[in-house]
Order: sequence, then structure tokens, then C-alpha cells
Amino acid sequence: MSALQIDHVADGICHIILTTPLSADDWLRFAAGLQQANHDDATACLVISSSGTDFYPAQDTDKMDAENPVLHEVERALLTFSKPLLAAVSGLTLGLGAALVCHSDIIYAGESLKMRLNFVSQATAPCLGVSLLLPTIIGSRRAAELFYTAEWISAERALETGIITQIFTDNDVISNALTKANEIAKWPVSALQRTKHCLKAAHAQALSTSFSCEHQNRQLLSRTPERHEALLAQTENRSADFRQFRPQGA
Repeated sequence: MSALQIDHVADGICHIILTTPLSADDWLRFAAGLQQANHDDATACLVISSSGTDFYPAQDTDKMDAENPVLHEVERALLTFSKPLLAAVSGLTLGLGAALVCHSDIIYAGESLKMRLNFVSQATAPCLGVSLLLPTIIGSRRAAELFYTAEWISAERALETGIITQIFTDNDVISNALTKANEIAKWPVSALQRTKHCLKAAHAQALSTSFSCEHQNRQLLSRTPERHEALLAQTENRSADFRQFRPQGA
């Protein structure tokens, strides 16, 4: 089965279904799917979901290393996507998946959602502009707490902080997202695009700057002993020991 499926489920609705983990080619297909939907005059809105019980369980933060050209393609596609973007998420939603979700205009979550911004725990920096998006959505202090602690975020906490729009049962989350997309798709595409432009224009340049800042910091961290330890611990299925790299007595 392909790791990425693109369906036109109803008039004006495009649905991208992810099956993780995604390879570099899958991420390129995802970016191409966004661009195609963006340029298709018949597409009014896009829904992103997962084929499994977890939206994005992979801890593959290395997939978006700063020097990886795939990262730039995905960022460009997200930055220029001009139509309503909806996400239906449930289960584990980590790192890249959490960053991707934050680009959505409307986020419906299943009751099993367990989100984690696990960048510091992987000894790296955020990606996909989430370092700007999350503070914009929920406020800088709440975002800082979630980034610095890498704590787990339940569906209830995500709703309380404003990360997600609404909670449904896991079995109903995708159908409710598609129902909402159908409500949106009945309106003129041009009006939806202009409205999204009004909502996003003030942050467009800041998002581009955020991409660059994240690239720089991810690159700086990519060769540190802590980053090596994080990747090694992941392959050995153990918790990383970062304290070994601190000066004695610190």
C-alpha cells in the first residue's frame, strides 16, 4: 500500500491520507499533492488524515534535517497553500506530524490523541515553522511550556489550549472533518482563498523567517554529541542520557 493516498472524495474536496512512516519520496508527493490542489480550480478545500489509528507515531525528526531539500519543498507547499486546510488526527502525533497539523485552519481530533512536540527530547530544534505557528495559535507562554518540556498533550489539553478545534470519537473524527469540508466547499473558491489570505497575510513573512531560523538551529544541533545520543538511543530503544554531556557539578 502506498504511504500516501490522494482522493477527490466529493465535489470540491481533496483528501490526502497518510500512512506513516513517510519516506523522502512520500514527503515530495505530499508537497506535490498540496500544490496540485492549490492550482486546481475545482478544489475548494483539503483534508489531511491518516490511514491508521495514529496520525504520526514516527519519531523521525532526522527526516527534516536542515540540509534536506525535501524540507524546503514541503515548506514551500505549505506556505503557498491558499485554500482551507482541515486535519483529522488521533492517536500518536509526534514531531513532524504535530508541526504539520499546526498548519491546518481547522483541526478535529479523536479522543485518543496524544500529541508531543518532541524536538528538545530529540536534541534538535522545531521544524516546518511550528516555532511560529504554535505561539500564534495558543500564546507564547503556553507554547514555550510545551516546547521546553516535550510533554504529552491529550485531546482535552489540546482543546483547552486552543491547538485543536473539536474532539470526536476516533471512529467519527474523519467523517466529521469531511462533513465540515463539504460545508466549506459549497462557497466560491475565490472567496475562500481571499478570506484565507486575509487571515494569514500578516504572518506570511514571519513564517518564512521562522523556516530560516529553524534551518539554522537544526543545522547547528545536527552534529552535537547530544543529537548523536538521541539518534543512538532511538535505534537502541532506550531513553537518551543527556546528562553525561554536562560539566561535572552542573
